Amino acid sequence: METNLEIEFKCLINAQQYNQIKDDLFSDSQGFTQTNEYLIDKKQLLKKHRWSLRVRHIHNQLEFTLKKPEGFSKLEINEQLTPIQYQQLCRQEKFESGILQELKQIDISIEDLTIATSLTTTRLEKSYRQGLLCLDLNTYQNLTDYEIEYEALNEKEGREIFKELLAPYQIIYQANCLGKMARALNASTI
Repeated sequence: METNLEIEFKCLINAQQYNQIKDDLFSDSQGFTQTNEYLIDKKQLLKKHRWSLRVRHIHNQLEFTLKKPEGFSKLEINEQLTPIQYQQLCRQEKFESGILQELKQIDISIEDLTIATSLTTTRLEKSYRQGLLCLDLNTYQNLTDYEIEYEALNEKEGREIFKELLAPYQIIYQANCLGKMARALNASTI
């Protein structure tokens, strides 16, 4: 199990801005595709605690992730799943998992979990000023959106770098947009 403090700035953009940023900053970048499946619990304790839970399908791997708020940041807990563990998760069958142990702390068992929706991202990424810059094309529930993200080492510098990056495209950053999970869940209830 790995932990990571995620300091991330993100903004929804339109298709024209996406294409311009792609041409300007990512012309030499190879993209990749990942699909996130988002889990909810029937007691809505994840929502109450503002935790999020997903399984990411990426590069023929399965990554199980729990995100917990920590101020502006999020504590991200990741572990790899085997295909058998993934099937056990889908069937709500118990298996050894640090993340499932974390969930027990707020009274969530595997029997409470269900995959609610998914979102597929085609991502371009590159190192940018001591951080990671990502340009995403997301599809979910017959919708498409575009997002730019910057993962920084600290909040203050990251915010300034992100604002400077967006300025030439007439994009004003004030606060993070809704996360991918929230957008996908909101779309699935329309």
